[in-house]
Amino acid sequence: MSSKKSQDIKSERKSSLISLIIGAALTALGIIVSVASYNNAGPGETYTVYYGVVIFGVIIGGRGLIGLIAPRLFTKRAKDEALVEDHAIANDEEEPDQKDKKPISF
Repeated sequence: MSSKKSQDIKSERKSSLISLIIGAALTALGIIVSVASYNNAGPGETYTVYYGVVIFGVIIGGRGLIGLIAPRLFTKRAKDEALVEDHAIANDEEEPDQKDKKPISF
């Protein structure tokens, strides 16, 4: 089971790194295109600020950064284990042994 957890963490880190790179690229693209639009506008003309692309890039990049720092935060297995633990705490039960834990399926 340890191998499965480490494989899940490696997979999440890889996915998080990709999200971080895509988020940084989108943020940079939004800023570059906004600056280009501003520089191309003459005095009194309008220009476009692509804040939606920048915000979206920051959100995607932030999720990727958090995933690199805490990779178990976004994995389904971690969420399932947290549900089992919360259920045990709510019912004043002792936490089941590792071999007795089964993921909760929806």
